[in-house]
Amino acid sequence: MIERQTSVLREFLALAILFMAIFLGLSLFSYAPTDPGFNHAGGRHILNNAGIIGAYTAGILVDFFGLGALAFPCAFLFWSCNLIFPQLRPRWWRSCGAALTYIVLLVWFSYPWALEHIRIFHIQGGGFCGTIIQNLSLKYLKYYGSLLVLTFLTLVAVQLTLGFSWTALCKRARSKGLDLWYKHLERATRKQKIAAQKRQESTTQQNDPPRLPLKPSPERNQAQKRRYRLQQNLRHHHAQPMYPCPYPMQHSPAWNF
Repeated sequence: MIERQTSVLREFLALAILFMAIFLGLSLFSYAPTDPGFNHAGGRHILNNAGIIGAYTAGILVDFFGLGALAFPCAFLFWSCNLIFPQLRPRWWRSCGAALTYIVLLVWFSYPWALEHIRIFHIQGGGFCGTIIQNLSLKYLKYYGSLLVLTFLTLVAVQLTLGFSWTALCKRARSKGLDLWYKHLERATRKQKIAAQKRQESTTQQNDPPRLPLKPSPERNQAQKRRYRLQQNLRHHHAQPMYPCPYPMQHSPAWNF
């Protein structure tokens, strides 16, 4: 009975989180900077499809996390799926890698080149959190030092999230590259052999003298003559009757009964 109640409560919670994910997605995908928010005052006409609550929710998420706010609907959706299907729950180190990847992306989105070129649904930058971390890294590590540390953390975060080994990946890439290289060499050698054979055939045809037709030998002429006489005799023999009658045929009168 207790297990049934807990399963029902888990399903209700998963359903609530699912609808929360849909609400966040609707409010973020229809986000407009002119809508009212906690950080600024907007116009009277609300463009957000989730109404004034969706406008305030999207505004606070965008102000704090920037482009990282778009990850909240996906996170809530994944959370609801984990409640319904516990076997989809990731390991702790994958969760840590996903959190580190999220923080690193916020910092990357806060750089000036990202602010100029990356914009999704009128959302840009890494928000308040990404800007603070980026300013701290620039203060203590300068520009190139912060880039090196951020690149290192990005590689570590991706490896923890996806759970692969860089050594195995490099070995696979090396074997694939060697396979392609050996195939290229094999095709090149095959083409060279075919071209050499064609050149050799063309040179032999140019250097060889033209072949004259062979004269028939006397034995062959005699055999052809004998075969011709035999054919003539056979034709003459078949043209004559087999047993010719020496006397003329006389018709006997008809019998009268």
